[in-house]
Amino acid sequence: MDKPNWYVGYRENGRWVYKPSQQPTKAQAKRWSRIEGRVSRGHVGIDEPDDSPTFKVLFEQFSEGLTNRNAADDRSRGKRHVVPKFARMRL
Repeated sequence: MDKPNWYVGYRENGRWVYKPSQQPTKAQAKRWSRIEGRVSRGHVGIDEPDDSPTFKVLFEQFSEGLTNRNAADDRSRGKRHVVPKFARMRL
């Protein structure tokens, strides 16, 4: 087989799409797949690095300022349920 056909999968509108990549190597096919996935999500171009703080840092600052009657409960719930889900996201 002198011309391999690498298939790649990516999500498009919530569905998995599998297409032949027409790339000569597996590494190039993976790169093409990431690019196609970004384009299908509307992320065209090069992302600029973002220096904004992460959710975890901002939530910790917010929770320290809580003074309501249930502040301890709110902090606990936030740390157990909200922070694990959104900790690394940037705002």
